This record gives sequence, structure tokens and C-alpha cells, in this order.
Amino acid sequence: MSDPLHHECGLALVRLKRPLSYYLDKYGTCLWGFQRLYLLMEKQHNRGQDGVGIGCCKLNMDLGKAYLFRERSARRDSLISVMEEQIRKFGKIERAWERKRDEEIRKFEGDHPKLSRDELEKKKAEIVSRYKKGFPGQVKENFRFGGEVLLGHLRYGTSGKFGSQGCHPYVRRTNWPTKTLMVLGNFNMTNAHDLNHHLISRGQHPVFDTDTQTVLEEIGFHLDEAHDAIYRREKRAGRAGRETPEVISRELDICRVLNRCGRIWDGGYAIAGVVGNGDAFVLR
Repeated sequence: MSDPLHHECGLALVRLKRPLSYYLDKYGTCLWGFQRLYLLMEKQHNRGQDGVGIGCCKLNMDLGKAYLFRERSARRDSLISVMEEQIRKFGKIERAWERKRDEEIRKFEGDHPKLSRDELEKKKAEIVSRYKKGFPGQVKENFRFGGEVLLGHLRYGTSGKFGSQGCHPYVRRTNWPTKTLMVLGNFNMTNAHDLNHHLISRGQHPVFDTDTQTVLEEIGFHLDEAHDAIYRREKRAGRAGRETPEVISRELDICRVLNRCGRIWDGGYAIAGVVGNGDAFVLR
């Protein structure tokens, strides 16, 4: 092996298996997953000389609510600036919720001046408990990185753009969660030129940006095919439209999709990503 060794891109993925309320009760914070992501990325800090990106997928969001988020930066000390900025935003949400709780307590005290001390303390405890139970829902709805799937990337650029637009994760958005895709990785595809022409031969119009974009589009193509096959089958069977996304999400086989993509990849890679329905993956 004659090529020089470098500290190339680092990646991290956290998948929470329980709701945010569990982590608040057990660890005292809804940020437990985000803190684990920060720690994993900090351990690879030497790999992030050219930029940092983080992503989040929230599960079971109400229709009309956003569920996929990312933040990227190529500034100096980008890891600290990106993560600490999100922690500050979380703090604002937490303080606003506490102010709302305290205002309700003060109002109750003002409306019931004749209550005994014990009765007042009991009511205050009830209000505090109710707000604590409601806080995880506030975090999930209002904190962009308050989801169950968290990804991080530290960029050591070897090709493509520099600046925040060249930072991972890359995202492919549609209004179908099972077609929406977020990808990041550490790779150098030796046949990126051939892969782009493979996309063109299908009639696609790839943007010749980086091998990351090429990988994203290749996975996206096979994801579309898998999604559409299930959709057409369910439509022929007369399945109600609003029931179809759940069926597709349940039956979509992301391992099969990735296996089909990997047949034409040549080079070294470590890739992590998530589909909009929450199916996460890591491969190399």
C-alpha cells in the first residue's frame, strides 16, 4: 500500500430505541441521544478539519410536520459551533417551558389564596409533574435534533466542493418518507465516472458534484423502485391511500436496496444513512 495515510472523514450514528420521556426519567435530560452523538463526534475530532454536519430523523410525526433535519458548517471549530448552537436552542425551549410552568403555578397561587400550605404544595407538585411529562413532546416538536435517529459527519475533504455545501449529510427529499433519504460517509469511489454514466443511461440527470451525490442518487433510484413496487401492488389490491404508507414502511427492505446498489460500486467506503421512515443503516 503506497498511498499516504490520512485522518479521513469520521461518521457517527445514534438510534434511540425508546421515547424521549424514558431518557428524561432515567438520565434527567431529553438530550441524552444528542449528547451521545456529540461524544462520538468529539472522539473523532481530528477528522473534521474541513467541516461538520449533523442530521436527524423524527419518527411518527403528525402529517404536515417536518421530520428530517440537518445542519452543516465549514467554519473554524465547526464541531463545537454546530453542537453548542443546538444545545443553546434546546436551552431556550427548556426555559420557555419552565416559564410557562412557573406562570401557571403563580396564577394558581393568586387564584387560591386561602388554600393550606399542604394543599398548595400538592397542587404545585401536580403541575410540575404534568409539565415534566409534557416536556418530551415539546422537545420532539420544537427541537430540530430531538428525534430518534441522529447522524454526524466530520469532513476531511478529498474531492468535491469545500465549504458548507460540500459537507455531509446529503439529502434527497420527496413527500414520501419511504423515498426520502439522508446519506453521509467516508469513501472514495474509484469508478465514480462510470457510476454517473450508469445514472445517465437510465435517463437520469445527475449533478456531477461528488461521489457522495452519486451514491445518494444510486440508493435513491433503487429505493424508488422498491417503494413503487409495493405501492402499485397495494393500489391494485384496493388498499386505501392513507393506509399505504404504513404498509410500504413495514415491507420496505433497505438491506435489499443497498445490496443492489453495492453491486456496481468499486472503491473503499463506510456509509451511514437513514430513510425518512426511520430505517437507518451503516455499511462498509
